Amino acid sequence: MADLNLIIGTEAWRGWKEISVTRSMEQAAGTFELKLTDRWPGVDAPRPIDTGAACRVEIHGRPVITGHIDDVEETIEETAHDLVVRGRDKAGDLVDCSAVHKSGEWKDAKLEDIAADLARPFGVTVLALTATGAPFENFRIQEGETAFEAIERACRQRAILPRSDGLGNLILTSGKGIDAPGAALKLGKGGNVLTLSATSSLRDRFSMYTVKGQDAGGGWKTAEDIAGADATVEDGSVPRHRPLILIAEEPGNGPTFEERARWEHTVRRARAKRISATVQGWTDAAGDVWRPGTLAACEFPRYTGQMLITAVRHVLGANGTTTALELVLPGAFDVLKVAEDDGGASW
Repeated sequence: MADLNLIIGTEAWRGWKEISVTRSMEQAAGTFELKLTDRWPGVDAPRPIDTGAACRVEIHGRPVITGHIDDVEETIEETAHDLVVRGRDKAGDLVDCSAVHKSGEWKDAKLEDIAADLARPFGVTVLALTATGAPFENFRIQEGETAFEAIERACRQRAILPRSDGLGNLILTSGKGIDAPGAALKLGKGGNVLTLSATSSLRDRFSMYTVKGQDAGGGWKTAEDIAGADATVEDGSVPRHRPLILIAEEPGNGPTFEERARWEHTVRRARAKRISATVQGWTDAAGDVWRPGTLAACEFPRYTGQMLITAVRHVLGANGTTTALELVLPGAFDVLKVAEDDGGASW
């Protein structure tokens, strides 16, 4: 039986027909979609669900999403009243709403302080789980951008990954992944993987990445120092001429332009090879709910080794409770090193 509760105020909703809960390293906010009935055995009176209500989604008693209800759809028949409820964690407001902060400008501010100032009005706490580099000499909100777009733009200049933890916090991380002892995946006899698919793509990869920028003037800097700063990193595994030029919005006083170009190369290379695995149930071998940002020990026909879980989707449907996992090679978000070798994987 699916052990998932939607908690609104002090009341827990059950009676699920279909469930989908998604959390991802590449998605600003965790989402849920639940199809349920507003009556179930032992409960006689229907209870309303209001859009905008604060809520919490729990799996096996553990909170996985803390946020708000976005949409409620009702289907009413003579003997039934079904609901479809959709919502996101608190970071969803950062995605929707405009960036607003005093003058809209910071001077000599650290990344985590800028992000915290933008997130605070929405009740979202910013946690820096990795070093965020030098302060910004100057950072400005761009007209019309959302709070998350401004935070992401600042993070991009420091090669930091901003993502929600689902529980009301926005974490700033390198995205290296955390070891999880129970997160093991195996296809075949004695394994836990029901289905497996692999994708390899060259669509978003390039033979060279050039980052260009312009430092702020002043002091003893010459015109040559100020203009034309750039760095190029090549990817020899891309078989034809495919250049990409990126403009750095801020001076290169965090990671160097070379490190930014290397990060672009690393992320695109690692993301180009993906594996999708579906397992039965919502927990790993240790009884922990599957979660993004963890490293899984994989034993697949063409690849054996660790992979990084980037996305997790818990489902209740025709096949019972299952979890769909998206995996990429380790090092996918690591700024300072090239993604690890794929171990000879041919996918």
